[in-house]
Amino acid sequence: MTFKNVIKDLFLYKQPSEVEQFELLEEDKEDSIDSASDVKSDDLNQNQSQSSQKEQSVNPHEKRVDKNIKVNHEHLKYQLNASANQDVVIREFKIMGLLDVFVIYMDGMTEKTTLNDDTLKQLMKKREDEEAFTSNAIGYIVNNLLSINQISIESDYEKVIKEILNGCTALFIDNNDQCILIESRGFERRTVSQPVTETVIGGPQEAFVENLRTNITLIRRIIRNKNLISEIMHVGKENHMDYALMYINGITDMRIVDEVKKRVSSLDIDYISSNGALNQLIEDHPFALFPQILTTERRIERLLFSWRGRL
Repeated sequence: MTFKNVIKDLFLYKQPSEVEQFELLEEDKEDSIDSASDVKSDDLNQNQSQSSQKEQSVNPHEKRVDKNIKVNHEHLKYQLNASANQDVVIREFKIMGLLDVFVIYMDGMTEKTTLNDDTLKQLMKKREDEEAFTSNAIGYIVNNLLSINQISIESDYEKVIKEILNGCTALFIDNNDQCILIESRGFERRTVSQPVTETVIGGPQEAFVENLRTNITLIRRIIRNKNLISEIMHVGKENHMDYALMYINGITDMRIVDEVKKRVSSLDIDYISSNGALNQLIEDHPFALFPQILTTERRIERLLFSWRGRL
């Protein structure tokens, strides 16, 4: 073996010549099903009858919010597995004692002060202008009852479920085919601390953390420019991880921005654990010796990249 071949073996990846593949034989599968049915036939029949009844009452392919509040209630319970998932909290009550509503959120992902004082307390108060409320319930609630800075109205089930899993609270109202999404995120997060792997003697002693909004704020505190753009999108078909594209409009080449968007949106993957995994999926040459995407935990380095037209 020559010296050149030795170097190639060290740095180049080779597909293994023999790969052990897993195969589930049809006969083994049928035997396991038969044995399980013999042991617990009664339980299986009962579960099948319950599931069939559930499928008849709930349409899993429903995409729009229904006017019937009971349909929305059952659909969300089915989609979020509320019967087994104890993190899902559904609170039913009446607004002003007139209209049936319910809020749904994930326990531990919401701020209880926003939920209790600014949402539930305001909605349950008795008020005199009942006529204006009954004529336009959603408009009255948004403009007169909820004292929260960020509120949006949504009718797409998929978007509503994503926001609930992201920490928002959804308010469903009877006889309305839209719901109100309330900004109530308030989960625990790590505070800003000093850099660990990139220590510096002079300059800011602030490092990025795991929370996306905190990291964006660290950059905006220094770059107070109206052309600093922050586009927040999702990646991953199952976990819908948030990521942000930050660039300075007029300095960054927009062709690079469009290319990054195209690569990330075209990823056919269920789960991405970290930014390192995302970097490897969108870079041109994964096995190159030199890095094509730079990663830093220091805020000052990211600021320099922005002013140089980096993304």
